[in-house]
Amino acid sequence: MDKKLQKKLERLGLLLAFSPLSQTVKDTILASAEHLTEKDVDDLITSLEREEAECAELAELFVQHDAEVAKDEVKIEREAKKIADKVTKDFLSKALLNRLQTQ
Repeated sequence: MDKKLQKKLERLGLLLAFSPLSQTVKDTILASAEHLTEKDVDDLITSLEREEAECAELAELFVQHDAEVAKDEVKIEREAKKIADKVTKDFLSKALLNRLQTQ
């Protein structure tokens, strides 16, 4: 086996190690590695690199979503506090007014 193909197979192995593919699929690919052509290896590497990029993009979307949710939660908490403060102020004002009127 030439060094170029050996390097590609090493890259394939590394990509497989970090791939979310099932272990069964990974084992099947590795078991058939000796029968793969260089084009097959190139195609697998390309697919796994694309998978890696798409997973990274998806992870970034989750991070952005979590940040937006956290921002919205802070906004909702502030609004809830304003409402609670107003309700409390109104209740205390009415209670004080009622007390003054009954005296």
